[in-house]
Amino acid sequence: MSTTVPRLIVGLGNPKDSYHNTRHNVGKRFVEFLAKGAPLTHQSRTAEAYSLSIGGSVPVTGCLLTCYMNESGPCLKKFIDAEGFSAADLLVVIDDFMIPFGSLRLRSEGSAGGHNGLKSILETLGLEDIGRLRVGIGPVPPGEDPADFVLKPFKSSERDSLSDIFKIMEEGLRSVFAHGYSKAMNVINKQHLLT
Repeated sequence: MSTTVPRLIVGLGNPKDSYHNTRHNVGKRFVEFLAKGAPLTHQSRTAEAYSLSIGGSVPVTGCLLTCYMNESGPCLKKFIDAEGFSAADLLVVIDDFMIPFGSLRLRSEGSAGGHNGLKSILETLGLEDIGRLRVGIGPVPPGEDPADFVLKPFKSSERDSLSDIFKIMEEGLRSVFAHGYSKAMNVINKQHLLT
């Protein structure tokens, strides 16, 4: 298990306004939430990055990729190679339809778990010990294809809760910066945000 703390928070999602409010873009929207008003430090065809003020003494960058979800790995590699980051610096924020809306799962390593964006990153970088924060968007209604479900907008009640969830996620990140993954996981992974 990684003992480092992340320096690069990457929120995954699809480009174009038509995807903005979909469940699949919740990771990207969280980093947009963190980056609101933050200085832009990098802009290219594949990524834009912001200097975030959430790490205390740890300099933290928020990264938004401009590619589609399943192309995340090559886009991210171009960015980290250009900016001098390593895989150990990464924390990837993604949606997860297997866990309930309002729940979080923080891990410092592991498989992609069926998420195409994370799969692309792990395959491109050739390793699995990359931090990830899964944001619950489930459950998938009975009989519905998960691939269709993740590309639908949040329900209005869910959409109204997102800003509160993002604030709690931000506090969770502060715990990672202050205490490392192990202690932060003990707090974040036991918490159901809507209870």
